[in-house]
Amino acid sequence: MFTLIITLCLNSYALDTTQLDKRRHIAASAMITTAVYATARYNDVDRTEAFLLAATTTIMIGVLKEMTDDTYDNQDIDADGLGIIIMLPIIAF
Repeated sequence: MFTLIITLCLNSYALDTTQLDKRRHIAASAMITTAVYATARYNDVDRTEAFLLAATTTIMIGVLKEMTDDTYDNQDIDADGLGIIIMLPIIAF
């Protein structure tokens, strides 16, 4: 799963973070990741499993959200992945 997240974010160098929509994706993904991780840890889930659960849940929500949009934007998925990666060092320690 971590490899998938890294792969999704390799294009983040081209991600235009000045766009409000991309910043919202990053922020929402960071919040979802944190909430799912905290809930899993509260329920005595191992740290690694909790992060994988949080990352998978966040990516699934992001993809489902994009599928319901009028136009599918890969950069929105990249922004979701970036939100997850930003939270990794924060929630892991």
